[in-house]
Amino acid sequence: MLGRTSFDTPKAVGDDPAEAVTRQIRLLFDRGNPREAGRLAAHAIETHPLSAELHFLRGVSEMASGETDAAAAALRRVVYLDSNLAAAQFFLGVCLKHSDPKAALRALENALSSCLSRPPRERVALMCEATAEHLAQRAWREIGQLQRHLGSEAG
Repeated sequence: MLGRTSFDTPKAVGDDPAEAVTRQIRLLFDRGNPREAGRLAAHAIETHPLSAELHFLRGVSEMASGETDAAAAALRRVVYLDSNLAAAQFFLGVCLKHSDPKAALRALENALSSCLSRPPRERVALMCEATAEHLAQRAWREIGQLQRHLGSEAG
């Protein structure tokens, strides 16, 4: 553990507590500590249960820790809070591709649709390193793999 909690996160004047803890969770994740990031996100969600970003961070942290069921549950909450978040739809699809391929396909198609409705170079909410075009390409690849898998099951 890195020894910091949401209570001792440095704060700027006027800093929103949810934003401060979000930065700390991202930092833990970026430093290769997804389990601790997930624990901190779960704790922060108790105080900020309607924060789509905190649920998203918990979901991707759970994914990185190999906890796909917990990740899918967190990502479903994100989609419930804001169905237009392409990043959440994408990662939900990735989480579900083995356990529920049809639901995974729907989520990935939703992500693709959201990305295609935006300018190609627009940054994706919750995934600032990705553009709409980049995430659309990733969604296309995942959709293609799922369709081939579903087609092979039918045959």
